[in-house]
Formats: sequence, structure tokens, C-alpha cells
Amino acid sequence: MKILQIVPFINPGSGLGKYVLTLSSIITEAGNESNVLTTHTSNFDFEIQELKKHCAKSIGQLGAYGRFKKLWKCKRLIEAHKPDILIINYNGTAQLILPFLTYRPKTIHILHNDTPDFYRVGAINAKYVDGWIAPTKAVAERFNEYTSGKYSSKVRVIPHGVEDAFETHSKNEKLELIFVGVHYEHKGVKILPPLIKKLLGQGLDFHFTIVGKGILTNFLKEELRDEEDKGIVTFTGVISGEDVYRLQAKADIFVYPTHIDSFGLVIAEAMMNGTVPVTTLLPGITDNIVENGASGFLLPYDDVNAFVDAIQCLINNPERLAQMKKAAKEKAQKCFSLRQMSENYLTYLNTLKK
Repeated sequence: MKILQIVPFINPGSGLGKYVLTLSSIITEAGNESNVLTTHTSNFDFEIQELKKHCAKSIGQLGAYGRFKKLWKCKRLIEAHKPDILIINYNGTAQLILPFLTYRPKTIHILHNDTPDFYRVGAINAKYVDGWIAPTKAVAERFNEYTSGKYSSKVRVIPHGVEDAFETHSKNEKLELIFVGVHYEHKGVKILPPLIKKLLGQGLDFHFTIVGKGILTNFLKEELRDEEDKGIVTFTGVISGEDVYRLQAKADIFVYPTHIDSFGLVIAEAMMNGTVPVTTLLPGITDNIVENGASGFLLPYDDVNAFVDAIQCLINNPERLAQMKKAAKEKAQKCFSLRQMSENYLTYLNTLKK
């Protein structure tokens, strides 16, 4: 079976890119052919090297083209490649050309985020789409609401999966906290400076690693200049997925005050590594991953005091922290393993091809 994924980009630290690469590995390990087409600006050297690692080929990179030439090139590449299954990852270019394809593969769209624009793009030329995959029940329900239930019979829920733990936790000199994600307002990063300052004001001893970058990186670095100078806070910038996993494995608490998510892949990754998530309650999404008070904490977003209280509780109660680390890891191993994700996807793709 020949499968082509179309994605805007594959860049270091991108959750979307990680998903595409993980799915490529699942596809190729099952004896199928996996190929990838990117339509927007990417770090091409990174992309090519990562695709090689995951046994996938890049059949084209269209970021340098204008809108109309990009549409034409995308159409021609799909027709020349003749995939059995076309997987579209939040890509308006691919959705727009569906009616004009002379070669018609089975087509599915992945609903990667819980926002109206993701649902809008997923519904473009919907009559040419054979199915949609949502990572959580909430995303499936909200897409069905957006489309007035017209395609509900074609929407399937398949949770994401993450790799096994990177390494065994070793005892840290200080409590290790970590944030992983893009530095945008929708990830809640604006509360990190006051959160860190409040924890320090209560005399707590810890180290906080902030992974990623974005339009708010300079804001964060300015707000936390003293803490960075004192070695309390470390900014890593964008790093490889393997390095992210290594840092998650060393951390004790994953602080993730996000406003928007469709699944929370980084939460599952942290839990798989025995790191306790302190994150936002997004009904139907984060509460599908974290059991509040058992495997992590689910809190109102932008509530600095609630985040501080939860983190302080874990810092001041080492036994509870150890119990929650164990519970987080067990939940991830049971529900969010790559093995389970692979079984679910391959079953669906094989059914779709028939």
C-alpha cells in the first residue's frame, strides 16, 4: 500500500511534524510505502534527515511557490505519485485541489486541533473526503457540530501514541520543572513568569527548563532575565524530539498552561517518562489523558495561583509526587503507547483501502 501524507511543514520541535514522522514509521514498519509532501516553508535539511530515519521519502517541497503555482504543483505531484491513500494534515492547499484530481486516492483528513479554523479546513470539499480522524472524542464531536453532523459516520477517534520512556529517572539535585511548546499566547506561556516568581517568593528550590520558541520568546526572556542569569531558568530554544524526550525524562513536573489542544501529545510524552503534568482542564481533551489528583493536576487556564498551589503541593510532598509519577507512567503505558496507536491506524487504513 502506498500512502502519501501532505503537511504544511516538518520543523524541529513541531508537534505536527512529530505526528507525521511517527505515522511514517508505523506505515513503513507494516510493509507499506510512506511518502510526504510539504506545502509551506520548512527546514528542509532537518526534514530530509528525519524522513530518512523514519523510512519515508519527500516527494516535494512547495514552500517556495506562490499560491496558484503551489496548487498546480500539488495536483501534479499527487497524480504522478498515485498513492492508494492520501492523508491530509491541516492543509488547505490539498483540500482545495481535491475536486480537480484526475487520479482519486482514498482521502482522509486529520483533525489536529480544537479550533474553528482546523474544522473549516477539514470541511473544504468534504464530499471528496472518505474519512476524518480525531485524536479525542471532544474534537470529533466539535467537528460534527461544525458540519451539522453531515459527515459524522465518517469520523473516527484514534488517540495519538508516544514512544516508551527514554530513560529511568535519576534523583535530581533540585526539583526539575519543564515547559515544552511554542511560545504563543494560546499555549498559556504568559503566566510562566509570574508563576515562577511566586514559587521563588515562597522559598521553593527548583530549576525550570523552557523548551521551544515563538513570538513571545523575547517577552519571556525579558521577564525572566534575572532568573535566567541565576541559573534558575534555562531556555533551550528549538531542539530535536530526542532531546525533548531526554529532558522530559529528567523532569519531575511538566507545567503546561495551554489554552488550546486537540489531544495533548506532549502531556502523554511527559507521563510516559514518569513526569507529572500540571496542565489546563480542557473538557474532553486533557481530562482524557490526566486523572485529576491521581496522575496529574487539571486547572483553570491562566489561573496562576492554582498552578502555583498544585506545584507547591508536589514540591512539599515528595511521597505524593512519587505516587503521581508512577500513576502518570502507568496511564500512558496503558492508553497511549505507540503499539496501540499503530494497531488502530493500520486497522483503519486497511479497512479504508478495501
